Amino acid sequence: MTLIEKAKCIRMLAFDVDGVMTDGSITYDENGVEYKTFNAKDGHGLAKMSKNGFVTAIITGRNNGTVDRRATDLRVTEVYQGVKNKLPILEAIMEKYGFNFSQVAYMGDDDPDICI
Repeated sequence: MTLIEKAKCIRMLAFDVDGVMTDGSITYDENGVEYKTFNAKDGHGLAKMSKNGFVTAIITGRNNGTVDRRATDLRVTEVYQGVKNKLPILEAIMEKYGFNFSQVAYMGDDDPDICI
């Protein structure tokens, strides 16, 4: 199967956040509030995928209100924060929508993503 044929099977896009949807920086203010900076172009692409019927998901190990806000702005279908073992969450989302691994594209950048 060619790469183009494999890509045509994709129905769900799932992402880690830090280092994938951001540049990996974590900024705190003097009160300990955490901030993240997201790339607008990445967001535009993700929003278009959601609008065009793809299931979109965020699975991240950290908890942060900015992630919820960004996910709402981009119409992300599924959001899971504070997840240390990401594979069971991904499998549960896949089961919910009737997908198999050949229908999922996942992007992560760190040790917690290796299991996927």
